[in-house]
Amino acid sequence: MKPTGILPILALAIVASTLPLGAADYDTAEITRLHNKVSVVKSDDVVRNANVGETIDRISSVTTGEASRAELRFPDKSLTRLGANSRFTLRAGARTIDLDQGVMLLQVPKKIGGAKVRTAAVTAAVTGTTVLFEYLPDGFIKLIVIEGEVDLFFNNDPSKFRTVKAGEMIVMQTDSDTIPEPVDIDLARLLKTSKLISGDEEWMPNHQQVADAVKDQQKKLKNGELAGTRLYLPGRGTQIAIESNTYIDVLKSVPTLPPGTEPDTPNTPPEPTVPGGGTPGDEIPGGGGSSVGLITGTSVLNSSANIRTNPQITAFNSITGNALVSQGTTYNGEQPFPNFAFDTATPLDLNPADPRVDTYLSSKPWAVFKFEDLIINGSPNFEIVETPNVILSAVGDVSVNNDSFIGDGRDAEEYGLQLYYSDLQNLTLYSQNGNVNIGPETFINFEGTTSLALIAASPTSDININADIYLGPGEGESESEGSSFRVADDEFGSANLLLSAGRDININTPDSEYYYSPWIRADNIDAQAGRDINVDADVGSRGNLRLTARRNINISSSGVLRAFAENPDALLKLETLEGDITINGGYESTSIDTNTAAELIAQQGSININNSSIYSDSLKVQVLGTNGWINIGNSHLNAEQVMKLYAEGSNGGVSFSGNVSLDSAKIDIAGKTVRIEQFGEVYLVRGPNGVTVFTDDAQFRSSTRENGLGTFTSGPNGAPVDVSERRFNERN
Repeated sequence: MKPTGILPILALAIVASTLPLGAADYDTAEITRLHNKVSVVKSDDVVRNANVGETIDRISSVTTGEASRAELRFPDKSLTRLGANSRFTLRAGARTIDLDQGVMLLQVPKKIGGAKVRTAAVTAAVTGTTVLFEYLPDGFIKLIVIEGEVDLFFNNDPSKFRTVKAGEMIVMQTDSDTIPEPVDIDLARLLKTSKLISGDEEWMPNHQQVADAVKDQQKKLKNGELAGTRLYLPGRGTQIAIESNTYIDVLKSVPTLPPGTEPDTPNTPPEPTVPGGGTPGDEIPGGGGSSVGLITGTSVLNSSANIRTNPQITAFNSITGNALVSQGTTYNGEQPFPNFAFDTATPLDLNPADPRVDTYLSSKPWAVFKFEDLIINGSPNFEIVETPNVILSAVGDVSVNNDSFIGDGRDAEEYGLQLYYSDLQNLTLYSQNGNVNIGPETFINFEGTTSLALIAASPTSDININADIYLGPGEGESESEGSSFRVADDEFGSANLLLSAGRDININTPDSEYYYSPWIRADNIDAQAGRDINVDADVGSRGNLRLTARRNINISSSGVLRAFAENPDALLKLETLEGDITINGGYESTSIDTNTAAELIAQQGSININNSSIYSDSLKVQVLGTNGWINIGNSHLNAEQVMKLYAEGSNGGVSFSGNVSLDSAKIDIAGKTVRIEQFGEVYLVRGPNGVTVFTDDAQFRSSTRENGLGTFTSGPNGAPVDVSERRFNERN
């Protein structure tokens, strides 16, 4: 048999659904697992939050938000999982699921019969099979069969079909008039990286069949019937990439100094060189930018690297195969940094009227070095000769990694990026077209006043933090009691963290039981994203903490934001320009903890607070769009001085569900509609005095209003209490 290429799939979440012929229709399904924001939409377009244990029926849809997932089971034990930004619908008719958009896993037990997953263009017919299916309207269709077989056919011409077997994938455009030949994919790798199926869940109906499919494919690989390739799909979509071993090859060949020795920093530095020849500082073809010379290939900075800010750098390089010395360039803010270094006008700020990143880069002189790709796998020596500020930039990725299998075998902890009271004032890690990746299993530790900026500039670039970042005082220095925070002061200086991504900022734990949630501390933290900010970690500041996203901010169950400061003007602020702020805690877990003012502002979207606790000095939760809602469920909100919950739009409002407690000396609630869902209780910890509701549509019970909905209470018996009510337009 002619060897076939195997296409590894990374972190793929896709679905195919199968419904048994002759068996009961898929009329109902029970929601068994939820992660983050999941909603149920009925046929009358009523949208509500999904709940574990509830049953959905015909003409109902399940939708997931960003970084969200759902699992449902059908009465015949068929199982489906829905990935992020997805929607599927149970419609009247035979055992068919409609995938309206997104990604889905479907597993139908053996001997149950047949099932169908239908999109607007094609239908997948499955019999006792495990499949992944991805559908983007007006985009593409992707089908992967993990075990069993699936027939994929056109809705408008079922005679045109293709049979897809275990370990095979089909990718096609939605407007295609032909179904292409399937290609082989690496099942073992798919199961290790997918968020919808792992292969280790022995309780799943077809676990043994999945294991057998992987075993059979591995046997074919060993026998030469299949051959591995270096092609892979890095997640959703259809873009195929080429896997490179450069990272591994480079790291394994990087020289390191013996433990306890310092990098060599001779008084007379060697003559600067650049890979491929040329004069240091000259533009190198393909590098872009007219002011900064490009160091081609992959470069590694470890404890043997030396960075002089005159500027000159000694680093290991994959093209030369050993250390090179190269000249950098000094940047004085004479033009925007992207134009200076990369000859591009890539904007770095969400709002030109708020140029926080551009101001940071242009307000001080920098020693700039530009690489093709950069790996930091240890702590280089910074020799401050002129400016105390350094930018390490790359056309591609900038990665801070930890590989304990290279070099001289030192303990893995020594491969974190560490500075101890360095004279370096500011370090920026900058990627023009790639991502900035921190971790996993590494850390950044700057004891002192050195500030750090991570910038991923392009509209498709992310910042991924899967490791600890600590900026600030060393062991034994003054910390606020019980908080592990030092309050920044002018005399000591500030160690600040600035994050700016053209697309997403992801601060979270990798999908592995062996990793813990990252822990981030700095004097002030300022983060902005061109799309989303996703936090599943402990992030804290000793001063201001500010998160700004063009689309969504998601704080998940392990995420907590903290800010403790002596400055009364300090602020913890979350703001979205177009999307939602969603805080989904664990069971009443603390999601925001600050002794300062806290503000949550959604310019166009809604704010959702579920199963969370917020503690602050003052709290403002505000949605400004016409249809914006504040939705609070099973949560505790505490503001020592004043609390304002304001939905400013003409079609919006404030909605409470479940058991909510509000604790503040003064509480203002404003919305065109203010609603407490049926059986819900809003417990006013300090009683109804000082509580004012500004609304034209009061949907809650009081001593004079009996409409069957929820109540404001202030006592253990849950009896309704009256609050001060005023018209919506009378709000402050």
